Amino acid sequence: MKVNIVIPAAVMVSVVLFGIVKIRKKELDKEDKQSRFHEIKLRVTGDVLKEYENEKAEMQNLLQKLVSDEKALEDEVNMLISRADEIRGEVDNCQGGQKSAKDELSIAETEFSNLKAEQDQRDEQLEDRSGSSKKDTVRKKLSVQLFEKRITGSKQVVWHQSD
Repeated sequence: MKVNIVIPAAVMVSVVLFGIVKIRKKELDKEDKQSRFHEIKLRVTGDVLKEYENEKAEMQNLLQKLVSDEKALEDEVNMLISRADEIRGEVDNCQGGQKSAKDELSIAETEFSNLKAEQDQRDEQLEDRSGSSKKDTVRKKLSVQLFEKRITGSKQVVWHQSD
């Protein structure tokens, strides 16, 4: 009887052991698949992390460059503002000079009209007195004096009358 119990017990133990080995093999295969999946996941995560770090470094470099460019542009803007202020001052001076030149021009024009009016009066007086030859001589002299006045900038006109 011992053989009758031992052989079926051995077969049973063998079947149970075979079942346990199969179950353990399935578990080991499942763990191996999970391990490979985690390795791949870890590699992909590492690659993505490296890519993000590289991108972050590039962005920091770009940010530093932009900050330095911004400072340079601010300095340039400040320089241009000060230059514009200087130019505004120069323009104001030029406009003041232009105004004084216009004033002098209007004074000269007024003086010219007064002199022309005087010349017209003298012409009338000369026509009455002598005739056209003296009139032409006086006109020439007056024209010469006006021309000299414009050249020298003198405001004093000297009248010469011919005898």
